[in-house]
Amino acid sequence: MTPVDAGDEPSGRDGPAGMAGAGGGPEGEPVAADGTGGTPGGEEAVARAVLDQVVRWLAARARTEREIRDRLGRRQVPEAVVERVLERLRRWGYVDDRRLAGDMAEGARARGIGPRRLRADLARRGVPDALADEAVRAAWPPGSQWDAAWELARRRWARLMAAQAGSVVPQGDEGKDGVEAAEGGEGGQAGSGAGGGAEGGGPEESDGCGGLARHRAPGRFAGDAGGRRRAAGRLYRYLLGRGFSPDVVRDVVRRLAGDEIVED
Repeated sequence: MTPVDAGDEPSGRDGPAGMAGAGGGPEGEPVAADGTGGTPGGEEAVARAVLDQVVRWLAARARTEREIRDRLGRRQVPEAVVERVLERLRRWGYVDDRRLAGDMAEGARARGIGPRRLRADLARRGVPDALADEAVRAAWPPGSQWDAAWELARRRWARLMAAQAGSVVPQGDEGKDGVEAAEGGEGGQAGSGAGGGAEGGGPEESDGCGGLARHRAPGRFAGDAGGRRRAAGRLYRYLLGRGFSPDVVRDVVRRLAGDEIVED
């Protein structure tokens, strides 16, 4: 069997590059189980076809080794071919889990995504534990969580207090981060949390147009302990959903809401 020349670059052309011809069939169809594709080129031809296909995937976005393995496995590419392809990609620097983890960590820090959520995202994409730990430590060195959590919490607390005082946040504004619906926080809970509803006791008053009334019932304003407690709960869940540690979140929320509002 003639090995694929380690110096060959992927052609990027159609036909074999799309796993059509050279034994691959149309894109997405399985390669022959023996790795030859049933053509004179054998495993070399299949490896070249698969390699060109993976390079096109990588042109769209960076991927981990596990993501590539999983995708090729679903297309029934033989393991021997997968290993040959990955070896070439590593040599060219097209696949580098350490670099990808570092880029993800840097972006997460810039967006205020804490270390717990970052670690979960890295694991979901198949970054090995050792590389994930390295990336998380670089992005979030010891003692760095508190300041980042405080800045997020301070802005969110001001909005929650404004809402408690009757300044209704425009519909959709609370969902900008894209995480709140998933974490059970502010987004997607127009009738709960700081405004009442499922968490807060009585229902919201309606303005007759499907929105919240701008004048809430007495006792629901920012100075009300019950309202502050509900707002503190929402803030606590929001920060946890961003990936900050429970100890940091508890301390930050206590400083904003008061020790008597936040219970252990």
